[in-house]
Amino acid sequence: MILWTCQSNESLESLLKTGTYRTNRSIAEREGVLKGDTWVQYCYQWMTKQMKNRLPPSGLSDDALPVWAYYKAHEDRTKPDLRRWNFRQSETFFRIEFEIEDELALLSDLGLWHFVFYNSYFGSSEIDEEAFQFELQSKGFDELDKPVAHPLYQNKIEKSWETIFELDPKCNFTRIVGNEKIIQATFWELRLDQVTNVTEARPKRSALW
Repeated sequence: MILWTCQSNESLESLLKTGTYRTNRSIAEREGVLKGDTWVQYCYQWMTKQMKNRLPPSGLSDDALPVWAYYKAHEDRTKPDLRRWNFRQSETFFRIEFEIEDELALLSDLGLWHFVFYNSYFGSSEIDEEAFQFELQSKGFDELDKPVAHPLYQNKIEKSWETIFELDPKCNFTRIVGNEKIIQATFWELRLDQVTNVTEARPKRSALW
């Protein structure tokens, strides 16, 4: 499959120098997405566990982190449109196109990934979700506690997250964050020989956020 990942200049240089790029845990914890946020670390650990269960053995260390990419970045096109990206306007970054074996990447629904980040229960219907919320609150627990103090309820919440891997969930209502259905991919490493195109995106003059 063809995927796209957006990486910093430092990451690209590492790929060019060593022939392989993997998420650097120390950098991620020191200044990246995992910095000072134990819940984000928890979410990453959950995704890592899913990858270990669903992908072939990687041969990497147990503390390896996922590399994130896009399989479908917009409703009207597949690759990330750099003109529409606003979140890294203070630095130059690169959109790297590459081809990877299907069995080496785990696809999931980025919109539904928010259920993981918010520690939300993904039920089979709205009625199911409301019933779970009522039971949870009646026992004195709250999803805002990350994780929920009672392991029985937290395990049920986390089991429901596996729906993000069903790219067409069988439910009678739509859960899409925003107006676009975005499909993300996680994998263990990017090899230089997999890369087919690199596009540079320079900082914009003013930030929208």
